[in-house]
Amino acid sequence: MSANTVPAGSNGAPIHRGEHLLTPGYASSCELRVPATMEGPKRSDRSVGAVWLTDQRVIYVTRKPTGQETNDGLFGTIDDHPTLTSVIIPYATIRNIEFKLPLFAPNHMNIHFGRDHDHLCPNLPETGSEQDLVVKMVVGNGLGHNLYKRIEKERAAWKQRQRDEDFLPEYTPAYVPTPPASPPPPADAPGTPPGSPPARSGMPPLI
Repeated sequence: MSANTVPAGSNGAPIHRGEHLLTPGYASSCELRVPATMEGPKRSDRSVGAVWLTDQRVIYVTRKPTGQETNDGLFGTIDDHPTLTSVIIPYATIRNIEFKLPLFAPNHMNIHFGRDHDHLCPNLPETGSEQDLVVKMVVGNGLGHNLYKRIEKERAAWKQRQRDEDFLPEYTPAYVPTPPASPPPPADAPGTPPGSPPARSGMPPLI
């Protein structure tokens, strides 16, 4: 989980080795809502860009500023100097997803998530167990509900993979029988110097 770790206008989604990209980049607006914490007051950062899904994460990257403030019919006012450049949300950190259909505003989804304590991000504060970071996302071309359902599907698949890994049986090596021990070499006959060859059958030992 991270924010503002990918520069605005980056081409494509920054994916890890072994991570699989599942969707193209859908045009969207993103509003990151950060609650009040011991590290600072609540705030809201917003920008317009594209969102991708992988088999592990939701990835949003702000599109390159145009150099002037414009107005988008779907996304509203676009700032030429956005404070939000990227948001990356692993499925492991998502606590809840909602899809909203307001009467006088575009349909949107809210993704509630917490901090990823395995990969801490200095740009996001430490939130309590009762506090959520929230991303409000409006997706263009009427694809918001489809993307919402796809996130739920991929999140469930990720959880199932984790359960399968947790319950893998321990490896037990196959039983290999121990071969019988070799018989000890014959003892020297009495009066035979050590290291002498064995006596032939029916012949007295050499002296």
